[in-house]
Amino acid sequence: MDELRLLGNDAAHIEAKTYDAIGKEETEVALTLTKEILKGVYQLDELVNRLKALKKP
Repeated sequence: MDELRLLGNDAAHIEAKTYDAIGKEETEVALTLTKEILKGVYQLDELVNRLKALKKP
């Protein structure tokens, strides 16, 4: 996630130099990584809720 932050900093600020150029490939990889992070956040929550629902009362 830190790499996404750095990429965003470079996209927003001309002075930032972590990435010399932000092109199509960097954007595609960043989007893919973001999607995977969001899947983990939301799908894991759903799985935990399903597991909790299986507990016997």
